[in-house]
Amino acid sequence: MKVMHIGCPYLPYKGGSTARLLNLVSSLDFKTEGISQYLVTPTLSNDKSDDKYFESVYRVENINALGFNRRFYNILREVDPDVIVTHNSKCLLNWLFFYRFKFKCVKVVNELHSFREGGLLKLYINKVLYRLCDKLVCLSKSSKNYLSENYNIKNSVVVYNGIESVQKVFPSKIYDPKSITYAYVGSFHNWQGVNIIADSVIATGKDFWRKNSIYLVGNGPEYESIKAKLDNFSGGEVNIYTLGWQSKEKIDEIVSKTDLLLATRPSSTATETVVPLKVVDSIDYLKPLVATNVGGLEELLVNSGKCAAFFIDKFNNESLLSFFKSPPTLQEYNKAKEQLSVAALNLPTWSDSAKVYISIYKSLVSK
Repeated sequence: MKVMHIGCPYLPYKGGSTARLLNLVSSLDFKTEGISQYLVTPTLSNDKSDDKYFESVYRVENINALGFNRRFYNILREVDPDVIVTHNSKCLLNWLFFYRFKFKCVKVVNELHSFREGGLLKLYINKVLYRLCDKLVCLSKSSKNYLSENYNIKNSVVVYNGIESVQKVFPSKIYDPKSITYAYVGSFHNWQGVNIIADSVIATGKDFWRKNSIYLVGNGPEYESIKAKLDNFSGGEVNIYTLGWQSKEKIDEIVSKTDLLLATRPSSTATETVVPLKVVDSIDYLKPLVATNVGGLEELLVNSGKCAAFFIDKFNNESLLSFFKSPPTLQEYNKAKEQLSVAALNLPTWSDSAKVYISIYKSLVSK
């Protein structure tokens, strides 16, 4: 069986969708299940260290642009896949309009990374597109429910982001409420709440960040403005570090000395229906999140009223500032860490998530 993933950004970027795909394809030997995987990605890169998990990786810069793509058509003829997995709506739209007629036997799986606000026309178009898929993959129960309630579509399955079976072990760090290290690791988009973080950092004042520390790691459209804003505020006198993309080893080093990770997403259709990789990182690193109470973050970190994170008000942009000023006690911090260990026992590993995909592929091809 040949499975082709279309449209997911790949190396050198390590955003959420990239990390998800890499973790899924590397966690199991798909070939032992008779499955060969291919990737068509818009990312051009000379770093091909992780290409080994695919039979072939085709780097087509404009694969996510709307319209017929001659090179992609030739790739399809060469590979002749049994299943395609589209990773965004543009790729799905292109497939249904320009390629389906020629490859009628190919089964279509669409991975829904998020839902975005839009008008009635967009809702109608997506409803038509989703109903033409053989299977829809949602990343959370809240996403599956949203799909059912707003699109009246039941043909979906939840495949969570997995966690590692063994949590990362770092030298013990004693939590001190009077000297806390925070870290944000992820993309710099406004919907990630990075501007809320920057504004709250500035509002606390310099004296606060002489005693406490914060690392902001990642890149994106808001990165340069946030870095300039924080550099202008700090003048290099305080423990505020705005970094670009870092290696996995460097991120491990930063997180090892971190007490609390940040996930301050404002409420939106997307953030209410997606469980971000930040949840996985929190559990893997055994570092509690300071998180807004959006559905995608609460879904896996609240169990029977017990929280494995410190939740702040998603509608109040000053809630993070209030948290900085009144951090958790040592006892409260340790309780959150205990709940993280419990959460780790109740969530799938990446191997478990990959097995769900294998079952999807086999069920579709056997029809």
